[in-house]
Amino acid sequence: MRYIKNLRARKVDRSLLHGESFELFSAAIRSPATRDPYERKLLGFLKRVNQTPDEFAQFAKENPSAAEKKIISLLSQDRLKIERGEVTAGTINNWLKAVRLFLEMNDIVMNWKKIKRMLPMIRRYALDRVPTLEEVREILDAADIRGKALTLVLVSSGIREGAVPSLRVSDYSKLRTAIPDGGSNLNSINISNSNSNNIISNRGQQLVAGKLAIYHGEPEGYSAFISPEACIALDRYLDFRREHGEQISDSSPLFRDKFDPVEALDNDKLLNNNNSNCSNYSEEVTFHTKGRSIKNKKKRSNRLKRESRRF
Repeated sequence: MRYIKNLRARKVDRSLLHGESFELFSAAIRSPATRDPYERKLLGFLKRVNQTPDEFAQFAKENPSAAEKKIISLLSQDRLKIERGEVTAGTINNWLKAVRLFLEMNDIVMNWKKIKRMLPMIRRYALDRVPTLEEVREILDAADIRGKALTLVLVSSGIREGAVPSLRVSDYSKLRTAIPDGGSNLNSINISNSNSNNIISNRGQQLVAGKLAIYHGEPEGYSAFISPEACIALDRYLDFRREHGEQISDSSPLFRDKFDPVEALDNDKLLNNNNSNCSNYSEEVTFHTKGRSIKNKKKRSNRLKRESRRF
């Protein structure tokens, strides 16, 4: 489950990324989900040339021809890596996009037509395919309660994995429809939003789908929909977090990092306070004690150990 591993926090030393030239580059990228990979690609380039952002910007302004040759030299090195099967053509194009944006935001003109001729041919289509139902079942059988919810959300919505870290609880709502008397004809029935914890029905209403606000508040924001099965799994996952002491609010991450459910009850302390969210987005999640005695906590811990085997 590669996408789940990729959602874990990427610990990258970004102390090199500072200065006026870098601020112009960063300001040009509005979406945090896009800014993160662009910064990492630029960081990798700067480490290869052994310069800070301001140093490289100054070098390129004073001698654009030499900076251009340096970029072409790195592209030539990467072409050899492609031939050896160490990297893909898309990887090279990604870091070049970040470098080009950095230079353009600092008013540095390059002969990009010449530079792009050094790029290898990139396949315009992916070799990925939609997983079969049997493959999805195998993933769900092997996943824990968090993995089940994440898998069903990704499969049914079709959103990119990079959109998951920015999702908040307030971005998730359920769409319900009224159940007509004595029939199953659902045509021309109003659909309403609901955040009720009642999974299947709520006072004569049936769950139709879930709605996610992707990149909420951003210009590229849009809505995606998830299946009723994904809603059920997501609600169970959120309830699981509440049962173990997490104080979930509208601003809480929809998916957070993994935690030990037994330790969450046995220890009167804050768990994963600075790393609660997926990827590089951090939010403080407080676990609180519920006034239970040590004896009661141990009893519940033993029960959780038995229940965890079912997930």
